[in-house]
Amino acid sequence: MGLPCGVFPRTYIEDTLIFRTRLQRGLILVFLALLLLLPLLLSDQILHFLNVLAVTIIAMVGLQVLTGLAGQISLGHVGFIAIGGYMSAFMVSELGVPFLIALLAAGIISGLSGIIIGTSALRVKGFYLALVTLGAHLIIVFVFSHVDVFGGPNGIPAPAPVLGDMTLRGASKMYYVIIPITVIAVALGKNLSRSRMGRAFVALRDNDIAAEISGVNVFRYKIMAFFVSCFFAGIAGSLWAHYTTWIAPEHFQLRDSIWYVGFLIVGGQGSMVGAIFAAAFWRILEQLTLWGFPILTSSLASFLPAGYLPARVSAFITFLFGLIIAIFILLEPKGLAYRWERIKSYYRLFPFARRG
Repeated sequence: MGLPCGVFPRTYIEDTLIFRTRLQRGLILVFLALLLLLPLLLSDQILHFLNVLAVTIIAMVGLQVLTGLAGQISLGHVGFIAIGGYMSAFMVSELGVPFLIALLAAGIISGLSGIIIGTSALRVKGFYLALVTLGAHLIIVFVFSHVDVFGGPNGIPAPAPVLGDMTLRGASKMYYVIIPITVIAVALGKNLSRSRMGRAFVALRDNDIAAEISGVNVFRYKIMAFFVSCFFAGIAGSLWAHYTTWIAPEHFQLRDSIWYVGFLIVGGQGSMVGAIFAAAFWRILEQLTLWGFPILTSSLASFLPAGYLPARVSAFITFLFGLIIAIFILLEPKGLAYRWERIKSYYRLFPFARRG
């Protein structure tokens, strides 16, 4: 299988393997072992960033299934994250449901909510479907903001997870809950994209009429795409709620739904690696802007009127995010995942790699 000028499979089974060589399998084992050791090596601040990144990856995997694979545009993804977070927080704090059961139930409830929106995908598509999902986001946040059982605008507490006699509070302890679930979510997403369901999603994305003529049940697979996507969103919402120990409507802004779609383009549509790149690029860029904000404030404060700078810098951050997304759409529409595949292909075929 390993040849001097690249790696070429000899059987169908070898061709379908995710990790094709011993080196790849060894590297993934080393990577997983390193993930387990990171809490012993890193500060709580960095672990907090990794936890937020991991939750974002789970949510991005769900959106990748819906938009990247099935081609259904959603501007309400954060609304379904809110459903998962609120349902999990309510079940644990008010009903006394164990965390792991509440986590799974939050994903299922969010997925069932996605089915309701998914039925509209049978009649509308493209821009109109985006408007339907946008309206769903606004309705979901409005309901949670005005229903007393969910705390109204103040939100409700989400107790830290309890496993056995251990309360998992703080970045280092929650790391061992969030990271394994993230690894499982990425593995499920990767295998889903390679399954019969994943191929049906791709057929819907490319041409739903041709897919239906070929025997794909358009109704069932569109509904399944929304369910799976919202299930992942609900899992991410549950983890986020119990990690922050409080959940409120202000945590789920419409702009975040837009950023999810925008940075999915940056990462690359149709690939689980693209979902990881999208989440990482977004959160790293966000962290860099937050890090540079105090520096910019202190350097320009003496040249501008009082109160002028914070609003302008905040607007500049939004402008920066939008500019980066626009640049990728124009210059690299296939995203970082495509560039990563090109790099891997170059070294697999070295020294006979082709250009172009």
